Amino acid sequence: MGVDQGKTGYISVVDWLFDHHPGSDISSAAIGKLLWFGKFAEDDWGYLGELMREWQVLACVVDADPERQRRPPLCQEVSRLCVADTIPARPDSQRGGP
Repeated sequence: MGVDQGKTGYISVVDWLFDHHPGSDISSAAIGKLLWFGKFAEDDWGYLGELMREWQVLACVVDADPERQRRPPLCQEVSRLCVADTIPARPDSQRGGP
């Protein structure tokens, strides 16, 4: 499950399938199937817990931005939930390869 927070939060529940052994890059073998998509009000974090139970979610990632200082209260209650920082793209001059 993925959550994008803000005044209106967006939630996606995805079932990830793997068609072959991923080796060192799990993304290369992952095929996502969108099971559910919805919205929630910025203060209705309890709704996420309900959805995680309903969909039997194994893991949930919440985007840290734009409310970096405000961690979802659910983070303390649910061990399978984490807050993720986005990683800015490196300028072309810092990328490896040709």
